[in-house]
Amino acid sequence: MLKKIKQLSPLLVAGAMSAAPGRPIATVTSAEDFTLSGVRVSAATVSSWPVTIGDEIKDLTAPAVLRFADNTQIAVGKGSSLKLESEGGKTIVRLTGGSMTYRLGNSNSIQVFALQQKLDKSEQGVSVNGQGVNQGQHNGPPFDPPGPPPGKPPGRSKGE
Repeated sequence: MLKKIKQLSPLLVAGAMSAAPGRPIATVTSAEDFTLSGVRVSAATVSSWPVTIGDEIKDLTAPAVLRFADNTQIAVGKGSSLKLESEGGKTIVRLTGGSMTYRLGNSNSIQVFALQQKLDKSEQGVSVNGQGVNQGQHNGPPFDPPGPPPGKPPGRSKGE
């Protein structure tokens, strides 16, 4: 029995480590509610929310803006969805539906995709319709940051 416990112990530790939340890589701000990895986020209570690798943002009832430490900004259109992934030490932002406008920051550690298509320009609008990808300046939402809900000052919600 003790031998079985010793064999399980490394598996339990590995499982616990993989279940631990990742460190935030960006923040998302929206004037209205959205879903973050299956959890409904209320913009009335939180003005910006940290996001990590593995998160999926969807069910946007208003545009949202993601901001990364390297000054990368991604404006995501109402009704759009995207996933945050990691590959080869790089952060992958993948638009899976709807539209976005992106502006790459100071590093090359963030890559932007629309479905399976890598987007190479430093600033562009893009939309996904079914399995098609449309690129161009007028295909995504503006970078105008969404404001906080009425009566709520801008900034983080807790621990400012």
